[in-house]
Amino acid sequence: MSRSTISRALKNMDLIGIRGNNNRWTIAEGDLDNWSVNSVQNSSPGQNKDLNEQLLKLSSEVSVQSVKIEMMEAQISDLKSDRDEWRAMAKRRWWQFLR
Repeated sequence: MSRSTISRALKNMDLIGIRGNNNRWTIAEGDLDNWSVNSVQNSSPGQNKDLNEQLLKLSSEVSVQSVKIEMMEAQISDLKSDRDEWRAMAKRRWWQFLR
């Protein structure tokens, strides 16, 4: 639960707490447990289904992106080897002209 959710509950007096001299709240553990069980933050089965669908979609997107990254890394490796071969050929030809 977020801090703002708890602060809002304290402000609305849905959650019982005592504000000290240092402007900090003290909340009994039992009160916090009771409030969290009854709060709206608990998800319903419909929300769980939506979250599972989102999770499945995002995990498939991650898989696709991982494959793309692997392909790009292979391309980079190939390009580096081509670059090194061209560099070696250029050096050999340069030295041949000096003879």
